[in-house]
Amino acid sequence: PALGEDGNGVDTERLKQVLAQLETLLAENNTRAGSLARDSADLLQAKLGRRHADFIRQINTFDYEDALRTLREMLKK
Repeated sequence: PALGEDGNGVDTERLKQVLAQLETLLAENNTRAGSLARDSADLLQAKLGRRHADFIRQINTFDYEDALRTLREMLKK
């Protein structure tokens, strides 16, 4: 893999940045979380896998508390 990429071609440094930003935005109930999630859909899909659809649904319905819970569960893995 290229520098900063995992075996799936995911930019791990960018992924870490996006996840940290999302965690902050969701904790603040900031609607910018939705834009960031949409703009980073490919990275998030790679990290969240089958949970990605639930995560996006939670964000799109402004259920930031559950979205934050989902994100934190995935960060533990």
